[in-house]
Amino acid sequence: EQAEPYLRQAVELAERSEVSSREQARLYYWLCEALFWNGRYEEQVEMAERGLALVEADGPSVEVALMNQEIAVGSLPLGKPDTYRQFTERTAQFLESLPYAEDLSLDKA
Repeated sequence: EQAEPYLRQAVELAERSEVSSREQARLYYWLCEALFWNGRYEEQVEMAERGLALVEADGPSVEVALMNQEIAVGSLPLGKPDTYRQFTERTAQFLESLPYAEDLSLDKA
């Protein structure tokens, strides 16, 4: 709970500065994690969608996979298994081509 306001502030600062879209997506990822662990799934999905919009046009990347994962995982407790499946399948199409990233572990799914 304590991390969320600081992560929101970091996201806002990044949006106003010259932080790359990938770095901004990483901040959204950590905000989504805080929201997930506090059971705020609708906000988690909303923030992940914002992060995804920043990086999706650049093609497959770790950041796209992270945002897809946050949308997928946040959708399950909201009773949206089709959304979970859709975003998991999206990531599965390119995951093997990405470099290793510890952030992509699925231990919370």
